[in-house]
Amino acid sequence: MGIAEHPVASRIPRPTPRPSVHDGGLEFMDLARRPDGPRKLADYLNSDEPQISLHIVSFTDATLVSLSWSHTFIDAMAMSAIFNAWVSVLDGKEQDVPPVCNFDTDPLSTLGTAPKEPSVLATHQLSGLNMLSFGVRYMWDLFWHRDAQRTIYLPAPFIQSLKESALKDLQALQSQPQSPNSPTPPPSFVSEGDLLCAFLTRLATLDLPPTSETPIAIQSAFDLRASLTPTLLPPPAKGICLSNAVFITAAFTRARDVLGNPLAHTAAVVRNAIVAQRTPEQVDALAGLTRAAVAQSGRPPVFGEPGMRMVVFSNWTKAKFFELDFGAAVAGGAGAGGVRPSFVNLSGESSGLSPRGSWPILGKDSSGGYWVQGNLRTDFWERVETEIAGL
Repeated sequence: MGIAEHPVASRIPRPTPRPSVHDGGLEFMDLARRPDGPRKLADYLNSDEPQISLHIVSFTDATLVSLSWSHTFIDAMAMSAIFNAWVSVLDGKEQDVPPVCNFDTDPLSTLGTAPKEPSVLATHQLSGLNMLSFGVRYMWDLFWHRDAQRTIYLPAPFIQSLKESALKDLQALQSQPQSPNSPTPPPSFVSEGDLLCAFLTRLATLDLPPTSETPIAIQSAFDLRASLTPTLLPPPAKGICLSNAVFITAAFTRARDVLGNPLAHTAAVVRNAIVAQRTPEQVDALAGLTRAAVAQSGRPPVFGEPGMRMVVFSNWTKAKFFELDFGAAVAGGAGAGGVRPSFVNLSGESSGLSPRGSWPILGKDSSGGYWVQGNLRTDFWERVETEIAGL
């Protein structure tokens, strides 16, 4: 059958001329794996299931290609390396497949064992009663409210308008006089990713009053490979580090500042955190905090304030999933290029951890629009959908 005839696949989101909200990634889970596929770590440990598996659904006019893996195995950038190696083999270019650098040894085994400087996040780490207060608030909210996932599409013209407005607002911020006691001065630029974080953080705080003093912790996952090459890791051409090599940067602000200022203000806060926290020395220092926290409590550190709202981002744009070309796999296509994904989906399951507040940015499609998935309280999505419809 054609994909439009299938009751589930026909609902897979498609680009729209204006910002829009669609079904979430979990709606398509049955199309992404076999019914008895592994769902949790125990399913891998108690079986001969491989850590990565391929599932393909073919229609007369579309093909769905899904890879399933445990996050303990690889992250998005490692998955990108696997996809690119696969495409190289399809194209008959096996010589372009890079070696894997860490099956026998762990190149990150010494990370964080002897930091040379303190982490800038150390003073924000929750502990004792503050950590207990945060945990109680977090669990209480999860108990009373259910989660829901949606997919948001932001077309290229909308992204361009964000960039143009942000540039003007950033120039205005830079022209303001800075007092000796003022926070870090505004950066010289903000990226599209910074602006997306700012825009989505505003969406995630729409339920709060404009004058709210609620602390907002903006956490952004980043690829350790980029910060640690060549200090600990070899250049990609000499070896791909296939692992889950992800840390976070954390930026702190208040709801009133997110809601009451231009997006460039929040984007600047995010950019300054990235600049300060992604140096090799700070990555090493954060690894030290993480080692100590896991040894003491069995969990990684949490940064912020007890009453904070966490907004967590994972930007897959650099993985370039929308740029993969599967033309060589087209039957009868004689290796014709230009067969690229029209949509990238993320369907995940976790045990004992809610994805609420997380925003995977799935990437930029061929037209320049961004696909984003959001995880929010079910009752909050109506407010967000109304906001998106008015853009």
